[in-house]
This record gives sequence, C-alpha cells and structure tokens, in this order.
Amino acid sequence: MARRRKPRIYDEEIYNNFGEQPHPFEIQIGYGLIPLVDEESESNIQREITYCRNQIDAEYGLPIPAVHIRDNMCLEPYEYSILFNGIEVGRSSVRLGYQLCIDAGNVTNHLDCSFLDKTKDPAFGMDAFYVSDEEVEKYKSAGYICVPPEKVIRVHLCEIIRKNRSRILNQNLVNTLVEKVRIQNPDVISDVFFYHQFSMSDMKILLNCLLEEEVSIRDMNTILETLADNLQDCSPIYELVEKVREHLSYSFIQNYVDENKVLHVFKISEKISQTLAGKAYIPTLKEELPYAALEPSDRRNILQSFSSSVTYFNEKSLLPVFVCVSGVRRLVVSLLHMEMPGVRVVSEKEFLALGNDITIEVEGEVTLDEEK
Repeated sequence: MARRRKPRIYDEEIYNNFGEQPHPFEIQIGYGLIPLVDEESESNIQREITYCRNQIDAEYGLPIPAVHIRDNMCLEPYEYSILFNGIEVGRSSVRLGYQLCIDAGNVTNHLDCSFLDKTKDPAFGMDAFYVSDEEVEKYKSAGYICVPPEKVIRVHLCEIIRKNRSRILNQNLVNTLVEKVRIQNPDVISDVFFYHQFSMSDMKILLNCLLEEEVSIRDMNTILETLADNLQDCSPIYELVEKVREHLSYSFIQNYVDENKVLHVFKISEKISQTLAGKAYIPTLKEELPYAALEPSDRRNILQSFSSSVTYFNEKSLLPVFVCVSGVRRLVVSLLHMEMPGVRVVSEKEFLALGNDITIEVEGEVTLDEEK
C-alpha cells in the first residue's frame, strides 16, 4: 500500500519572512525609477536621503533610522510610495528627464505654461508643472523653482518625517541618545536612571512631548541635567517637560523671531487662563497629559478668540506665538494642538532665558467677548 505524503503547508524556502518587522521608513519605487538608485548617477536618491536625515538631525536632534529602498512591480513605472512602519503615508510620481517647476511667488517673468503637463507638488500641494531638462534654465531665470526628481522625493520624505517626528523615537533610539551623553557625563546618567529610577519609557514620552512642539532634543546633556535637578520635586512627566522647556527656551524661541530679532506675540488674557485652569483635568498617571475639560460653548468661544489672533498673524506674515502664565501653558497647547497645529505657545518663565538678545513686541491680547 502506497504511503500517503505529508501535505506541505508552506514552502520553507519561499515563505521565510514570517514575523519580520517592517522598516521604520521605506521608499518603494516603480521600475522606471530604478536608475535613481545607481550610485554613480548624479541623480542618486540615496545621497538625497542622507541629506534629509542630516537635515532632520540638525533641526530636531532626532536620529532617523536608515531608509530602505526597494522596487515594487505593483507601482506605475515612475511612481513611488513612502511607508512609515509598513503603512503607506505618501505616494506620488516623478518623471526622469523632467523637473518639477513651481511658482513660489518670486517669478519676475511669467512664461506661458498652458501647454505643459500640470501636477501638484507632493510635499506641499502647490500647483506645479513638468519642464524638460533642456528648458529648465529658461524657467529658472524667470524666477520659477525647478526641482529634479530625486529632490522631489527627498523633500516629500522630509515633510513626512516632520509630520511624524513625535512617533519615530523608540526605546532603542532613546538609549542611543542617552549613551552619547554617558561618554562625557556619566554622573548625570547614574543620577537620572539609577538613583531616581527614571525609565527609558518615560524618557521616550518626555522627548516626544518636546518634539511634538518642534523643540530640538539635540542638547541631551541639558535635558538630562534638568531631569536630575527636578525629578525629586516633579514626578508627572508633563511638569518635567515644562522644566526642560524653560532650560531650552533660548534655543527654540530663536526660531520664532523675525529678521530683525523681534518676537511678535499675543498675550492670553487672565480670564481665559482662569477659565482653563478651572476646568483642568489633572491625570493621576504620570505619563498622561493634562487638558481643559471645557463645555462645548466655552471651547468654541475660546477657539474663536484665538482664530482671530491667528488671522492677524497671517495677515502680517508672522508666526503665531502666544504667551501665557506657566501654569496653563500645557492646557493651552492641548486646546490648540488639533485645531491650530501651526501656533506656538510659550510661558512667561521661558522668556527669562532670553535676556536682552531678543526684542519682544506684544501685538495684542486674546480675550473673550465679555472682556471686550
């Protein structure tokens, strides 16, 4: 009697990626863009990715893991897809032999573009069109911005990283940052992580809170020194974040000033501060962040007041910056974070580190209707 063969559920040689973790960042390209991966090509995309990683590190002190590049036959020939932790977060297409041409407002000689193929800039959504490499100089001399394919992908990747900056750090990356401080200042590492038993998980939450408000974490030594000085008094992470911000304030407030070293701000009225403080939810878990549990009508009125101030800033081409007392700064941030992601909120204590290097100009005050 013939012996029945044991069925094969899967082929070991083919199915060998079971449980493999996705790359933090991955760029998948259609077969038409494979020339961009050629190391000897002037349009090498890997050089642009390295430039992007260095740029993000310079802006935020955020270490970006290696970006994996692979071809994907399911994409159109000149299409690319950007994945974050295995999930697609951006997709667009470019053309080899052409450059993306954009009118960013500096055009001195408007050329006829009606016959050119129209598209959108994938990073910022601006109207754009394709220009062949032979005609690029003509459009550049007229004031248009012309971007080659590899730089289009790099800028798109950089903007995606910026939008996800507070989700990139994992405990391994945090440990890498901490180890760099250990080489020069081992005592502060012992104080924070051994004497006070501050965990890497808590450190990751704290650093992500800073990154969420575009505060650079490059100066890890100052961050850890501040933690060592305040861990005994301030257990909740959100209070530690405020202490760290006060010590880093000189560095990040420099990014808010205009070309004349003038910082334009709107004050938040005492009435709004009292309203937020009176409705504050203070979490019991140290990793949670406080927020103001406002009634819908109060929330709507306060947001409308801020919206009017943001409109003023936009009309003056200024960055929206609001100043409030330190006790409610986190409450203001939690209120505005989803509705007005571009605004900056600083406390009066953070101004103390500025000295006389920056001139502060108060443009007005955010008030409720009953205060007017």
